[in-house]
Amino acid sequence: MNTNRPFLEICKVSQHARSGQVLLDDVSFDVDHGAIVAIAGPNGAGKTTLLNLMAGLQAPTSGHILIDGQDLARLDAAERARWVAFVSQQSAPDARLSLCDYVALGQLPIWGLIPLMNINGRLRKPCR
Repeated sequence: MNTNRPFLEICKVSQHARSGQVLLDDVSFDVDHGAIVAIAGPNGAGKTTLLNLMAGLQAPTSGHILIDGQDLARLDAAERARWVAFVSQQSAPDARLSLCDYVALGQLPIWGLIPLMNINGRLRKPCR
């Protein structure tokens, strides 16, 4: 991790639907290491589209997204998962899992399964 540059760089990102409709147009901003960011706007403003692009779930029509100086589009799925955890607003949560369980699942690409398990084979609670 290089703290001399922003953690996340959104550089002239645009996204168009297959119909040609502009969903995002020339969006640029940086996020520093450790920053907390809120994305707000009215329905249809492109918030979900932007989040999907930032998570690597879609590729932008133009522009690029850098995470710690690395182009998100060039990271393989395993490397991207070490940097990005994403829970879709469309996902129905599994009632058997607590919030801490979801956090632990997001850490699987970083730590692997064994370090997250306790002696009884259950997920450790990273939220304590």
